[in-house]
Amino acid sequence: MAFQPTSFNSLHTDLIHIIGFHAGTTPLLGPPSGLVPLLSVSKRIHSVLNSESNPHLYSQLFRAKFDSLAIRRRFPVSSITARALTDELARRWRSLARIRKWATIPNENAWKYTARYRTRESREDLMTAYIMLTESDGYNALQLLRWAHLDEYLIRYRKHRFVDEHADSDMPSETEEKSLFFGVLWMLLDYPTLLTARFGSSANWQWLLTPYTIGTFAYKGFYAAWPHHHLPPPPSIANNVATTELTFASAIEVADNAITPRPLCSSVRNYLGFPLRFSPPLLSQMATLFHVVIYSQRPSYNPNVPYPTDEQLLEIARQAGGATTSSTLMTEDDIWRVTNSRIPYAPDHLQVNLNSILDSRRHDDDFYRHISCRDPYATGVQRYAPLMRPYRFTRGSLAGEWDGRFLIINRMLHQRVMSGEAGPLNILEEGNPLQNLQAWRIQEHHYKGPSKLPHGTELPKYYSLPGSGGRADEVKQRMLGAPVIAGNPMNAFLPPAFMRSHTRSMVWDGRHWHSGIDVRVNGQDDAFYKTWVPGNEDEDDEPFDPDFADNTISTIITGEAIALAPAYSSYAFTPMPPGSTLFGTVRKWDGLITLYVQSALSSEGTFLYRGYLFGGGQDPNWVGRWRDGASDVRVVGWEGSYVMAKRR
Repeated sequence: MAFQPTSFNSLHTDLIHIIGFHAGTTPLLGPPSGLVPLLSVSKRIHSVLNSESNPHLYSQLFRAKFDSLAIRRRFPVSSITARALTDELARRWRSLARIRKWATIPNENAWKYTARYRTRESREDLMTAYIMLTESDGYNALQLLRWAHLDEYLIRYRKHRFVDEHADSDMPSETEEKSLFFGVLWMLLDYPTLLTARFGSSANWQWLLTPYTIGTFAYKGFYAAWPHHHLPPPPSIANNVATTELTFASAIEVADNAITPRPLCSSVRNYLGFPLRFSPPLLSQMATLFHVVIYSQRPSYNPNVPYPTDEQLLEIARQAGGATTSSTLMTEDDIWRVTNSRIPYAPDHLQVNLNSILDSRRHDDDFYRHISCRDPYATGVQRYAPLMRPYRFTRGSLAGEWDGRFLIINRMLHQRVMSGEAGPLNILEEGNPLQNLQAWRIQEHHYKGPSKLPHGTELPKYYSLPGSGGRADEVKQRMLGAPVIAGNPMNAFLPPAFMRSHTRSMVWDGRHWHSGIDVRVNGQDDAFYKTWVPGNEDEDDEPFDPDFADNTISTIITGEAIALAPAYSSYAFTPMPPGSTLFGTVRKWDGLITLYVQSALSSEGTFLYRGYLFGGGQDPNWVGRWRDGASDVRVVGWEGSYVMAKRR
């Protein structure tokens, strides 16, 4: 029987769908342009393959070209519809096409004309790139770097939209667009890219980063005013922000006023079918991370050890799996080779964990903070996006040993700027910030309150073994007190005599002994905070989340300064030598860590550290600001930045 040719129009709908899918995914990189010729074949083919009648096809194309695991983890299933993915596919390719256009445009002078590339468009493009990188498990990175040439886009953005502002003597502005630029830049930074100065020379970057790393007091440092431990605020404060306004002995505008919050810039965009209010990463934090890795990208000189060349350092990085993010060097093999390890390479001397664009799980906590933690004082701001869970601190993420650096600005320069002297940026550039090393050992303690029996209303009996060396005959029945109420922010919200009012303790709940600390406040029953130990969590250890009207502390941090890592043991001085003590709290709303640090050196006094864990996963960076502990909470004290990473 002779073969009878079949008309394309006579093919079954499912077969046309399959043909359309293969046409749209060939090649993998770039938009589904292979569909365009098919859509013009006939009316029937168009009716089967167009996005209005067949959103299921375009949702499949989305999953084939972009990563979707993070979306399924972070968004409710009800919002991940075929129509939502189809709309996001179109919106995403419009943005990537603009990035590609401006990364490869022959006439770079066009960047200077905002009428041709509007601020609204560049902000949306940077935000799209940032969110895609937080969702990236490999495919998003390939589309952004190999097709859209995002790295070249950032180089041109820096050259034409960022540098000019630093020619003035005043402090550069803080914008959402600039925050997103630094956020995307940090997400793409790996060690080979750092050494090869792909995004610019170290000397040039240190000049550009000066206002954001030394003049931190002029920029937003927290997602809400740090002296408020209880957020969202009580109605009496939320409805009368003016009651917290204070004046400062400064003639310059200080954006991060210690008490008065300033609404963060939040974008409203159509993401997966509903508006998503998104707070960008904090500009001063991103700049501090970038500054520290640039400063410490090469190991310290040791006369007893041959100093490695850049070529040797690059070879070590490549052997360790540190694929470069450069679009001209990164290949699909690089992506999948590094994906197996999930941990990007960072040498020990860097003392900062570099980002991974191959493991979206590392960015889940950051993403929830971005969408749920906007200034609670701003009018009409919801606590978090509809159907999205709020930010939750991950237990155990602080416990362990940490190494890092903190940047110190000359105190006289700080006073000159705060006194209102003209040209604050020129003043800050007169001195280079010092970088002192520090090492901490941290313990987490989580409130353990009384719980009901499985089938009754009576409280179980608790027994205590005072101290770590108590005897069996010292066991006594006890009551578990209420959690500690947040107090003075300059004491990290803990009682004034916390160092004397807390003791080591062990509690028996009828099934297990729990090691922790007792905190006595106002003569009430001691509040018991269980010490977090890896692998020692039981089913009753649910995150403590009291009613929002209750200004209580659920997590207490204690610790001490320890000896510096062996590679830095030759450093003659650190303001926080072994014997220095620290304690603090974690704000439930956004994970803000506030630490009160007492130096073992009487000449150094006390300091207050306030910062966030950024980067998530098992290897976050702890980045924030320190300030002197003697200044009143109502003034902008002498302060600087710090960055810590867990000891490897």
